[in-house]
Amino acid sequence: MLRKNIQGFLRDESGGYTNFNGVRRLASQDNLLAVAADADDAVTLMNIANPLSPVLLSQIKDGDGVFTNLNGAYDVALSGSV
Repeated sequence: MLRKNIQGFLRDESGGYTNFNGVRRLASQDNLLAVAADADDAVTLMNIANPLSPVLLSQIKDGDGVFTNLNGAYDVALSGSV
C-alpha cells in the first residue's frame, strides 16, 4: 500500500526532490521513508505521516561531505529507533 500511495511523488527533479534517478528500493518505519536511487548514488529521507503530502527531510548523495559509500545505492533498510 505504501508504494502505491507514495509512487506519484517519486519524480526526479520535482518538488525539491533531486535524487530519484534510478529508484531501486524503499524502506519505511513509522513515519520515515528512505529511498535508495542507484543512478543518482543517493538516499533520500522523508516524513510520510501524511502519505499524500510527504515532507523532504534529507537527501544524501555519494561524495557529499563524509558520504563516500553510496555509489550505486541499491538497497536501504531502517532498524531500531529512528
